[in-house]
Amino acid sequence: MVLASHRGEWVIFLDADDDVEEGFIHARWQTAIKTQADVVIFNAWRTGFGTSRFAVHTKQPYAQPLSGHEWIRHCVTHREWPHYLWLQIVRSSYIRDNELCFQTGKSHKDILWTVNLAVGDGRFYLLDVKDYSYRINAASITHRCDYYDVRAQSYIDVITEIIRLAELRSNK
Repeated sequence: MVLASHRGEWVIFLDADDDVEEGFIHARWQTAIKTQADVVIFNAWRTGFGTSRFAVHTKQPYAQPLSGHEWIRHCVTHREWPHYLWLQIVRSSYIRDNELCFQTGKSHKDILWTVNLAVGDGRFYLLDVKDYSYRINAASITHRCDYYDVRAQSYIDVITEIIRLAELRSNK
């Protein structure tokens, strides 16, 4: 199913236990409009135990437009895949045109979502603005010991789907 619940021109995702700075949504929307991108990916702070914080990603081609395919090549070459939904603002028409959706009942939906965003080969723009703080939460479902088997199977499913997408693309 295509992501059907949105009605606006742009889609942005937030995690309930994270923090954003004042004006976060407006600033991201302004960047999306100014760059005329289909997808804008921002940076963020990773916070957790103690007072230290780290940038979520450090090897991205900031402040330059590129296609989704160019971005995939960059990410593979530099071994950094910022797939997190909460880093993105995405044009609604791009979601509809590429029939993007989430697989129900699957973990790590953001990985496949972002792969499919890039495969659509739209206009991407990355900006090193850290107006979002991702909290590492030891009590979250993804950190529970009983979740590791589900997580492993989910990664296998993600890899299988990426291989399928690559095979479809190579047969064109």
